[in-house]
Amino acid sequence: MLQSKAVDLAEAADLLKVCMVEMCRLRNQFEDVKKEATDTAQKWSIRPEFEKKRLRTVKGHFGELCEDQRLEDPESLCRVTVYYRTLDIITTQLNFRFTGLHEVVSSCSVLEPISLQNLTDSELYGKASSFVEKYHNDVSETFTQEILSMRSALKGEISKVSSIKDLGNMLIIENHSISASFPEVCTAMLMFLTIPVTTASAERSFSTLKLVKNYLRSTMAQERVEGLALLSVEQGTAQRLNLSKVIDRYTEMKARKKEF
Repeated sequence: MLQSKAVDLAEAADLLKVCMVEMCRLRNQFEDVKKEATDTAQKWSIRPEFEKKRLRTVKGHFGELCEDQRLEDPESLCRVTVYYRTLDIITTQLNFRFTGLHEVVSSCSVLEPISLQNLTDSELYGKASSFVEKYHNDVSETFTQEILSMRSALKGEISKVSSIKDLGNMLIIENHSISASFPEVCTAMLMFLTIPVTTASAERSFSTLKLVKNYLRSTMAQERVEGLALLSVEQGTAQRLNLSKVIDRYTEMKARKKEF
């Protein structure tokens, strides 16, 4: 879901919070996971047993701290070294890698419909001022007045939407005639909505390019590579094209006979 083109930063932050809660819950449910794994192993005719391996002994010296104490029970060893370790790595990476995403979502919370509905004028003005201070190179100080005016003018429409994406669609597309009255608010929404959650689309494009220009097509010219890569990346749109019209247009462009 995080790799979807339609997901925005606010939705991604909510998904990550749910994932974090689920990881913390699973850490205390080893027995339930073990029972599910045992049932699955029995269904697949696999012996549900923890393999016991011989532990390598390390000679200890007098007065040395026992730092290599090991668990002899294979189930406890699996729980500590595999189960807990995996979940701890996932939890740590979720906290570390998406810190910037949560900071952006927190700073842009002034644009959320629920904030526009519930905050007082002074609270909304304070959040808008913090937003302007952080993004002063992109948004001017008139943003604070514009967002207060927008809330007063479009209070009924704001109550019908639930996300910044829907709010931007309502303001910029559906009511584009009045969007010129709130240029800084539109700029802030476009900034938020154009920040990508992941680079999955770009990575898929590079993978497609690697498939298009393979060893047998090493002498292909740049223009043809770009055309084939575009057709492969946007294959959903390409499949809806009317090939007859495309062929007719191509023949008209390449026609060499001229009427005299």
